[in-house]
Amino acid sequence: MHPMYKQKTYRCDAMAVLPAFRNLMLLHVDYLRNHPKTKVLPIDVAKRNINLYDLYRYLSDKNYPEELHWVILLVNDLNSHIELDHTVQELIFPDAGIVQEILATSGI
Repeated sequence: MHPMYKQKTYRCDAMAVLPAFRNLMLLHVDYLRNHPKTKVLPIDVAKRNINLYDLYRYLSDKNYPEELHWVILLVNDLNSHIELDHTVQELIFPDAGIVQEILATSGI
């Protein structure tokens, strides 16, 4: 197998599978997208090409915290991690502190 297609394991953050967490983030998606601390960054094309169709692997390779992977998928209006393709030129990255503030005020 070509090294570019080497399988990596991905351990999903436990919080991302909780319906309460998902609903909370869905309620705050516009807030997260438009918050002043949210960044819109260009895609690292080389890393995207290596991790084509796997947003989670791309984010792991870029050292983004695992607990933000699903939130990043959400704010970028992606339905699945496999939607990372050649058309994706930039990604929205919500601030981890803002996500933590939302969680803290919710009691989750």
